[in-house]
Amino acid sequence: MRSPRAPLFSASTSIFYSRRIAPTSPLQLSNNCFKTPPRTRSDLCWTIAISFSQRATFPRPLETWNILASKRLLNDPPLAPAQGLSLTNSRFEFPFLSRGFDWRLEQSEGVFAVRRGSPALLRFDFSGKQPEICELLSRYLPLEPSRHYRLTVTYETTTLSGNTGLKWRVLDSVAGSDLLPEAWLHASEGSPLRQQFAFSVASGVRLGRLLLEYDRIPGTVLIEGSLSLRAVELAFAK
Repeated sequence: MRSPRAPLFSASTSIFYSRRIAPTSPLQLSNNCFKTPPRTRSDLCWTIAISFSQRATFPRPLETWNILASKRLLNDPPLAPAQGLSLTNSRFEFPFLSRGFDWRLEQSEGVFAVRRGSPALLRFDFSGKQPEICELLSRYLPLEPSRHYRLTVTYETTTLSGNTGLKWRVLDSVAGSDLLPEAWLHASEGSPLRQQFAFSVASGVRLGRLLLEYDRIPGTVLIEGSLSLRAVELAFAK
């Protein structure tokens, strides 16, 4: 059974506690990060940020992310969901943080993923021995309640045909419902393909989880071939 919900952040907070760094605000957090050596700065900042997000007295992960971004401790610009900017690193230019509001590659047996090339792409190779249902890629999205969105995906496939069993989902943080129930990726026959999917956010929902997964179509065998993602973009629908 799928679990529709997952923690916003999950990681060890041992560095936070062992170093006895106890910032009381996002600004103090970022200032403390600047006092650390550049080679360890990124990991330390994120350990502290995770600690903040897990504390009941300081549940402001988006504010923390944006302050780190404004201090250029992240490659991405600050997020601005009220202006429709809820997704960055949409073309995979930068390595994934696998935490916060960046991409997370999910580990699945029989699926091999690599980010490469210039311009960059994210390639998944399917061996035909992967599970019938498996998560491949995910990230959390700060959303605006009562707004309509358009998800645009640019990709290509090789040695896949018809309905690939690959699909996108957006799970809302309130009810855990799927806002994209039929966002299937069709085979592109080796040439780039651009698909768009529309979804709406209910009132009171400010966080979603974007997810790419494989779900074998009944009556078909497990797929063997590749999917190359070139861009995944999110914007308000006009």
